[in-house]
Amino acid sequence: MDLTRRQFIKFITISTTSLTAFFHPIYSYATTWKKHAFNARTLTQSYRALFSTTEFITTSKILLQLPEPINNPNRLPLTVKVKNLNVENIYIFVRDNPQPLAAIFTIPTKTLPHISTQIKVNKSTELIVIVKSADKLYKASRTINVAGLNCG
Repeated sequence: MDLTRRQFIKFITISTTSLTAFFHPIYSYATTWKKHAFNARTLTQSYRALFSTTEFITTSKILLQLPEPINNPNRLPLTVKVKNLNVENIYIFVRDNPQPLAAIFTIPTKTLPHISTQIKVNKSTELIVIVKSADKLYKASRTINVAGLNCG
């Protein structure tokens, strides 16, 4: 296949444009990475990196579903449902983990705020979920009791 100069330039232009369009969302996501919050060693440091405060409104509108008892702390299934709030973000923290911030979820508008994920916990601790809604921060927490693992 012989390419003319014009066809070659057209091919290069289309290829470059396609690659730029493909990598732009990845670059955009990387620039919004909350590095300081994920690398924080304490819960308070993580809160301040994300919210600049440690004051939250405790609510019963955030429902946390966890299995009981928890036999495998390496894979803890967690479901978070939020009722009657216009949710922007859902943040999951595990108090006694070396890096307390476990996950951040951005919820698009007009979407049901219902997430299911799996997290890892080191030991029996407190699970904290913060929901950002209309520039207010709501909190729900639950104690996680990890059952002792037996060999054999």
